[in-house]
Amino acid sequence: FWLKTQTKSASPMLHSMFLSSRTLRPLLLFLGICSWKHAVVRAARPKPDDANVASPEHVTSSASDGEQAEKHANTDPEDSSGARSLHQDDVNTTHPKNGSDARPLHENQVPENDTENDSARPLHHNQVPRFEINLDMPAHERWAKVVDYYRKDILAMGAALNSTRLSLTDAEWSAWVNVLTSLTPQNQIEEMQGLVAEAKSLVWTFDLVLLLNNLYELSSPTLCSGLLAAGPDGRMIHGRNVDYRLDWEMPDGKTRGLQDVTFEADMYKNGSRVFTMVGWPMMIGVHTGMHFEGWTFEQNTRRTNNAAENLLAARQGAKPFGSFIRQLMETTSTYEAALASISTHRFIAPQYHVLSGSEPYQGAIVTHVGGTDNSSNGIRSIQKIAPGVWFLLQTNDDHDDEGWPAHDDRYAIGEGVLHKHSQEDVTEDFVLNFMQSKLIENPLTLFTFVASPKTDYRKTIAYPSRSGSRSAEKSFSCFRYAYGLPELLLISLWTCHL
Repeated sequence: FWLKTQTKSASPMLHSMFLSSRTLRPLLLFLGICSWKHAVVRAARPKPDDANVASPEHVTSSASDGEQAEKHANTDPEDSSGARSLHQDDVNTTHPKNGSDARPLHENQVPENDTENDSARPLHHNQVPRFEINLDMPAHERWAKVVDYYRKDILAMGAALNSTRLSLTDAEWSAWVNVLTSLTPQNQIEEMQGLVAEAKSLVWTFDLVLLLNNLYELSSPTLCSGLLAAGPDGRMIHGRNVDYRLDWEMPDGKTRGLQDVTFEADMYKNGSRVFTMVGWPMMIGVHTGMHFEGWTFEQNTRRTNNAAENLLAARQGAKPFGSFIRQLMETTSTYEAALASISTHRFIAPQYHVLSGSEPYQGAIVTHVGGTDNSSNGIRSIQKIAPGVWFLLQTNDDHDDEGWPAHDDRYAIGEGVLHKHSQEDVTEDFVLNFMQSKLIENPLTLFTFVASPKTDYRKTIAYPSRSGSRSAEKSFSCFRYAYGLPELLLISLWTCHL
């Protein structure tokens, strides 16, 4: 603005040159590239107050630091308090003797709505509760104790969702319910009906639960990011952030959200663990999970997610991802079989599927076109980890997008930082610190998940302090961490000009 004002007063010719895209675009492109390169270097450089270490809000207790040793320790899986330590169940694959179908094993804090629950004991700062779900139980009973545990939040969340009706018209609501009912496996239909019965409230209906479990297909906006990294021996480690916002007001006036009710659910069948998933109350599909000794999965947003196109795709028989992956986790034990199934099915909405396996260098990112595009079975690309390609980073852009800058700058900057490291650096902590770094994490991040199917390692860290609306200043400041104000202004000016 200052340059335009000065050139206009000094010389009409200079002013015209300034407004010319032929003159301005190359200049700003050059300045922007220089600024971007400088930002990558700055982001990769350890700072005295940061040093690539998680901020205090992410630091877990000292008990968490010894998880690997604790995992192999020959200790009683249940301590005197009745609460199991974080990874004791990793060496005990049998179902608890008491047959509990959904018992929280540990959590970051006692929820306000369940302070009398004896099993709710804080063990690890920001660790989420872990429940055990018995798939041998009748479907409508499986999630009963989860509903009871989060009852006050569930009632408040249901009221909030009903007030907006998920931004659907009556006709859209009915159309989606009809098609999704036909595409959802019967056992999951029965689980949803059980959730409604256990909620014991008129605000929760089967239709609402069904639509809530398919929010992404309704084009609900999300972000998310994921990292696949191979260690020195090729062992895969998978990091994943979920970026989303869904808040509700509690009866006492406080605001809570999905980050406050995030939990892990270990799914058991025939007395043995089958898979684990990260979930929220009233939702039973899988967006983040791991089949033990098999494979991990995450789903990421791909742009151009359009509800009208998605509805047409659903009517053509394309799959809703949450219920499909849930069924795949129950029935498919190997990475190869999971990747083959995901790569040969069409999905309703455009999205990225990120998988890792238990064998060395097993990792892939599948880009699904979604909608009514039937070409190549709805697959745009499949990228794979291999010797010499030790990491793959996925944010919310296609990796082969042409042009600069991309819609999502986290990919370019994050990849630049990763290139400053080597495969020898890869550990669970390395992946966790990267996912929690200011380059990738943002004010919308609900939780971070890190897992390795080779060792069955998994950790889920939620950020419960982020309930409520954020100001523009806070959202803007998260980008300043990576760029700095001068670089951000230059990039913004160039982008707006284009």
